[in-house]
Amino acid sequence: MNKNGNSEKSAIKCPHCGVTYDWKSSLVNGAPPIKDARGLWFVQATKCPSCDNFRMTISLHEDAPSYTLSNNAEGIARSGPRPGKKQHQRVVYPFPAIARMPEQTPEYLRRDYSDAVAILEISPRNSAACSRRCLQMLIRKHYGIHRPTLHNEIEELSKSGKLSSDVIGLLDVIRDYGNLGSHPTLRRDADGEVTAEVVDVEPAEAESMIDLLELLFDEAFAKPAKIEEIKKRHERKKAEVADCKPTKKDASTT
Repeated sequence: MNKNGNSEKSAIKCPHCGVTYDWKSSLVNGAPPIKDARGLWFVQATKCPSCDNFRMTISLHEDAPSYTLSNNAEGIARSGPRPGKKQHQRVVYPFPAIARMPEQTPEYLRRDYSDAVAILEISPRNSAACSRRCLQMLIRKHYGIHRPTLHNEIEELSKSGKLSSDVIGLLDVIRDYGNLGSHPTLRRDADGEVTAEVVDVEPAEAESMIDLLELLFDEAFAKPAKIEEIKKRHERKKAEVADCKPTKKDASTT
């Protein structure tokens, strides 16, 4: 975190191709902010070095004293209000974000996953809840495991040997964040009164859940399809080689 309370993280994932890149070095505009009663509004565009597509965001910052903004692309230095702590940020292009999933992904998973991606910038908490529901549907319909709770279903799936151990370890991450987004947490205030509240899920946490779902889709659908394709290719090659081999009759006449 810097002195204004903003994150120093500069790596972002391209919403078009999924490649992670450094947005600071890929910034293609540095327009001065617009000030209103709420603070400073910034519009920024970055271009993915892999697919050459834009990602545009609008963000609201607290107002602070003056600052100098250097536009590296043009070499122009600008002065203006200093952006303070970031209050809000939203991706405005592409919107809704592009959902990336293997073509083999069944329809019963596509809606919840697409919803989780589409509302990530608007409501990380609801996005996390969609990801959790998508995970439970995957376990129940694809792996055929039905138990009273998602925790029990994950435990049985982990014992089945159908997924690699590192992927199994990540399933609880989706469950935990999804629970925060969909189930109230009991809290006791200073007067001893117990209240129920839904704990907020951070955007980075909700995005991690989407990343994990994509990993699970690859494991459950894309990888088996690829293995099957390789097997069929090998069988076709074996059949071609067998057709080219001379028969005993052919060999006796040569």
